[in-house]
Amino acid sequence: MQVTGLKGFHLSLQQARLWTLQGESQVYRVQCALRIDGPFGLKAFQQAVQWTMSQHSILRTSFYHLPGKELPLQVIHPCVETDYMLIDGTNLLETTHNVQIQTYFAQMQREYVDLTRCPLLRIRFLRLAVHVHIILVSLPALCADETTLRLFVAEVSQRYSHALQGIPWQEVGEGPLQYADVAAWQAVSRYRVGQVGLPGGPAVRCVYRVDGVVLSGD
Repeated sequence: MQVTGLKGFHLSLQQARLWTLQGESQVYRVQCALRIDGPFGLKAFQQAVQWTMSQHSILRTSFYHLPGKELPLQVIHPCVETDYMLIDGTNLLETTHNVQIQTYFAQMQREYVDLTRCPLLRIRFLRLAVHVHIILVSLPALCADETTLRLFVAEVSQRYSHALQGIPWQEVGEGPLQYADVAAWQAVSRYRVGQVGLPGGPAVRCVYRVDGVVLSGD
């Protein structure tokens, strides 16, 4: 069935440039690993991730490439469940742990990603021992960069700590400014000036920090 009434947002300058580089067949990703020593509360961690996703729309975004359009639209979803997987590595030799982590990272890098299906966030729990867990996090580069991951980890860690201590979370809505808002502003700006970010246009560099994401365009 063809979708005719899709409501979405334009890509940011950075996203548009990345889309041109990668196309639809190859999805660039950003990944990181966290180590948790001590008792691990899986449910508390999942709740912390879900809360963080509820605050940042870029973590609930998918991409639809409509027929006849050069670039896709980014579509924000109200609420999604993250893709989790628990991997038992307790039988691995300690001397091979680093190699195994790199192997799982490589597997996540090769996994097929349907950019139209949300969530695009992938999390793998690697249990190396009863009290040693490695959390592997992967996101398409269309949704995150290194700064995004650092802030994501910091926010999830804080919420996870609160959950373990039984500290209630304050229910708040999304922040007043989200990634898609800046992308929309950039689209309006490009329309007004006519040249920014277009081939043959003036050399303009714009850098913004919004919703934990650094946007830059040449």
